[in-house]
Amino acid sequence: MRIELIAPEHAYPLRQSVLRPHMPLADSQFKMDRHPESFHLGAFVEDRIVCVATFQRDDHPDFPAQKAYRLRGMATDPAHQGKGIGAAVLRHGQALLTEKNSDFLWFNARPNAFGFYEKLGFLHSGEFFEIESIGPHKVMYKKAPLR
Repeated sequence: MRIELIAPEHAYPLRQSVLRPHMPLADSQFKMDRHPESFHLGAFVEDRIVCVATFQRDDHPDFPAQKAYRLRGMATDPAHQGKGIGAAVLRHGQALLTEKNSDFLWFNARPNAFGFYEKLGFLHSGEFFEIESIGPHKVMYKKAPLR
């Protein structure tokens, strides 16, 4: 397995198939995907992308931070889940954020992903909220040092 920076359009098919299978591919594109401070990671197994994650410069209104980033569209091919690939991608992203002097990483997590993120040191914040057409979520976060 290798992890590398990818173009945003290389993340869309896996985002759509794992996170939004009931929605068109266009709904897997995010407004900030092409922002200069955003970056996208892909994990490759035998030259096939099996995990993606996007990191976007984005402050959270409830947390003061100097340079916050938001994790979006993290998805792992079901055939490759439970093998440590997602954790490796997230750790790689956190290392890049540390190089960028980011002091805060946050995201909206689905309940079925809580355990994965908790094992990597992320904390919960606030109550559940509903994202239309997707389902319940809760904010999760980690303060620096991001490791």
